Amino acid sequence: MVSTSDKSQFFEVQAEKNYTGTIDEALLFQVAVGRNRRYWQHIYVEKSPGNPLKGCSWIELLVDDIKRFSISTKTPASYTALTIEQRWQAKTPGLSSRGKSATKKFVIVINGESVPLRAHKALTISAVCSWLRTWAPNDTQLVTPGGRTHQLNGDKVGNQAHFIYFIFNEDSNAIKIGRAKNVSKRLQALQTSSPAVLELLKTIPVEGLAAAQALELALHEQFKLLRLNGEWFRADASLKAYVDQL
Repeated sequence: MVSTSDKSQFFEVQAEKNYTGTIDEALLFQVAVGRNRRYWQHIYVEKSPGNPLKGCSWIELLVDDIKRFSISTKTPASYTALTIEQRWQAKTPGLSSRGKSATKKFVIVINGESVPLRAHKALTISAVCSWLRTWAPNDTQLVTPGGRTHQLNGDKVGNQAHFIYFIFNEDSNAIKIGRAKNVSKRLQALQTSSPAVLELLKTIPVEGLAAAQALELALHEQFKLLRLNGEWFRADASLKAYVDQL
């Protein structure tokens, strides 16, 4: 059960900001994005895949993403099979060990989407990739906090990950075609200054700034007849069809 004191720690913050607090394992974190509300949920994963005696650590995903991709939230059976003494020796970090110094932010690039993931500092890239292999397609990529892109086998595929993004404004029936290293932060910044709810439609991962700039310019040229202002383009059927096929 979530205690009364823990319930008081449900709070709204801007998307992707860090937070701290001692919270019951059943507690979900509430994040406000414009008028939309998103909830994070923790999942325990092994710190050293295949060796439960090394203990578990946690990652967090948005509840909506967990449902969409049918991701299991069960604690690894190999860990639950340990004795209480073995679990204590494994020193699995509690959910209170959150905050800027304890959390690393990743991005999962899956089916053309950028899915945010937060992980405890004790989890290695190899451990995160091993967990991803239990449910994600083989071509899924993981972008580290430092902007490096990894395949699920842990191999690096690029020095710096950049993304071309397509953000939809339903009120003005417009799509923004832009580029960013951190799409979540860019969406947050745009949403802060927009009275309309913005929706991230798709992203295209690109290796390096030069390649991202070139693709962005090419797309702006391709859809120049639909340009409304700056990087905003009319959500014409041709542009929607392009985004849908990504």
